[in-house]
Parts: sequence; structure tokens; C-alpha cells
Amino acid sequence: FSVIIMISNCVIQAQWVQTNGPFGVFAKSLANDSSGGLYVGTNEQGLYKSTDGGNSWINIGLVGNSVNSILVYSNDIIFVGIDWGFYQTSDGGKNWLKNISINSARSFCSTKQGTILVGTAGQNIFRSIDKGKTWQNVATDFGKYNITSLTIDPSGNIYAAAYSDGILISTDDGISWNHIRAPDNNLTIVYIFASDNEHLFAFTEEPNPNAPPGTMKPIGLFLSTDSGSSWSSRIDGVANLTQMTINRNGDFLATGTLNSASSSHLIY
Repeated sequence: FSVIIMISNCVIQAQWVQTNGPFGVFAKSLANDSSGGLYVGTNEQGLYKSTDGGNSWINIGLVGNSVNSILVYSNDIIFVGIDWGFYQTSDGGKNWLKNISINSARSFCSTKQGTILVGTAGQNIFRSIDKGKTWQNVATDFGKYNITSLTIDPSGNIYAAAYSDGILISTDDGISWNHIRAPDNNLTIVYIFASDNEHLFAFTEEPNPNAPPGTMKPIGLFLSTDSGSSWSSRIDGVANLTQMTINRNGDFLATGTLNSASSSHLIY
């Protein structure tokens, strides 16, 4: 596995530049911190960190775990979602504390108010207002949704990709949720990302509610320029996108493959 950073600040007209590793791993998740640190979660190889834009990497723990998601709450406080719960560190990854009260943490996000949200496989969305000490299930009005991705725009709107159940939105710091229009009701939503108050990206797969996310044939990356009211401009070339973020320089970064025939899961 290697890491690629997009050197354009426009996803649609992007060029992609491969960084130097981390090699020999399968990347599943991606995050960055306010000081420019880049984090990559892997399949069974734990968590990697780069402090030089991806030129070099160190493993900071959790080897043997499949890291589904990463939230850098601060440069010291980091949450890492795995198949049976999540880990939390308060010292930048020197020590990790297990939490199994929430099963299969698939995605995290945090709000300006300091609220932490975690999307799960089959347990909907949980919310914490005390840095992860206690949690409340806040999407109980829906079925046992598989929340594969969470994202927040600068104005505070929170979006959740609910796989075969479309897209949810919260406008009140994650307390309540409603459905919004999905790119295609016949497709499953694997990943969603808000780059600003208007632009929303959604990566889709062929529908199969019984298949784990990321295992079906990828369809493409869709773009909404009106916060999800309508969708257009399917972006080809990225066949299997699972995570996206923006660093402090305004560069987009994403995990995925360049085309559907590729067997290597990269970060762009």
C-alpha cells in the first residue's frame, strides 16, 4: 500500500501524486491533524503517522487491528474505530485504551461544540459530549442502519452515509436526523465527504444490503453542489474510494484505487 496526495485543490480536475508509502500495508482509513500530521489506518497493521507530508512513516501502535476509522480530536486525543469497538489515546498514541461499549465503529466526526459522533455497523449513530466518556444512541427512529461514513461541513451540518439506506443529515449538533436525497436510490453509499458548505461527495457501489461495505463493484464518485438537494457530475477514475480529507494546505487526500482493475488500495 502506498499513499498518494492530490496536488490540486479541485477534486474534479485533480492530479494525483503518490507519496512514499507506507508500503506493504492495505490502507482503510485516513485523517490529518492541525499541525500537518497524516494518519493512515490499515488492515491488521495498525496505525501509521507521517509528519512530513507522506515522505516517511512510523507505526504508532494497534498492530493486529483492522482500523476502520480515525478521529484526531486534538493532537493528543485520537479515536480509532475497529471491528469490535474503538481505541482512544490521550497522549498522541503512546498508550491506548480499549472501549467495547460500541460495536464496530465505522466512522467518526467531531463538531465545533466538541461533540463526538461515531457511526456503527448495525447500531446507528452514537453521540458523546464529554470526549468519549459516555455515549447516547441518537438515531433510534431508524432501523439498525449500517453507518459507513460521517462528515461535517463548515456550517455544522452533519451527514451520514447509511449504506443501502441512503443519506442522513443533522442540523442540531447530531441530536436529531433526517433523510436527504441520495445520488441514486439503486446504489449503496459507501462514503460521504463535505468539502465546504455546498460541495458534497458520495462514493457508491452496486446494491447488496447483505454484503459488507467495500466488497461490491464500485460505481463512482458523485458530486452535489447544493448540499445534497441534487447530484450530478459523476467523477470517473477513482474506482473504490473509502476515505477523504483536506489538509491544512487545502490539498484533498483520499484512500482508494485508480481503476476497477487495480488490486492495490491506495491513498490519493
